[in-house]
Amino acid sequence: MKNVFKKMKMLSRLMTLLAIFLCINIKGNDGSWLVAAKNYYHQVKANYNYHDKSLDIANEHYNKKEYTQAFNTYKGIEGALSSKLKSGNHFENSEIDELITVQFYIADMLYRGMGVKKNYKEAVLYFKKSIHTYNISAYADNAFLAASYLSLGDIYYYGGFGIETNYETADYYYQGLFEHPHAFFENKDEKYAELKIANINKILSYQDIINNDKSTSKDKIIAQLNLADFYYKNHEMQKAMKLYESIEHNNDATSEQKQHAKTELKYIFEEAIG
Repeated sequence: MKNVFKKMKMLSRLMTLLAIFLCINIKGNDGSWLVAAKNYYHQVKANYNYHDKSLDIANEHYNKKEYTQAFNTYKGIEGALSSKLKSGNHFENSEIDELITVQFYIADMLYRGMGVKKNYKEAVLYFKKSIHTYNISAYADNAFLAASYLSLGDIYYYGGFGIETNYETADYYYQGLFEHPHAFFENKDEKYAELKIANINKILSYQDIINNDKSTSKDKIIAQLNLADFYYKNHEMQKAMKLYESIEHNNDATSEQKQHAKTELKYIFEEAIG
């Protein structure tokens, strides 16, 4: 994030120096070049002060863990820059970087509940905005691209806070990490995404058996039990509980399957109590 700020400041300073040079050295017969240069100087100066003060203030609040103030400041910056982008006015590369940055931070804070109530629906909106803003620019900083894809994958994988679990959508975003030509990610991100993709394939294979009308009752119960065990192993207790409870009260389940479900439910309750 600091690198983004440095690049924006450097570019704004260069533009300011250019405007000053034009003011001093270029004089048209009717003074139009001088007027234009002065106007450009004041515009750049205003933009520079806006970038410098607003982002520095937001960043300072964030670093001090004053998340409510940081969130509100990021929202103000995002609103101003989004309006400018929609208006069709000239948009500097530094402003694209800035918009991507604030959109990501707004999304991440909504996702984690930092300074604002958790809201996955709003988080999804801003993560998608961050990716979209990157895609409309050929020169944008891609520091937040991989994080946006992984966060969207996690939101749809686990669900909650207004979002239903959707493994196909989760898979789409995890795969996006590898398919986007400019996504930069570390080795740990790659391994994480690969693990989630493998998990999704396993879950969907069990669900195909469970939801297939042609599957026998015996096969469905085995698939439910395997899926419940998988959820339990991966600490997704609510999903595991739902399946274990279903097996425990299923008349077609064997006594061994019912006992297994009952034992695992006991472990889950014991872990919940601590």
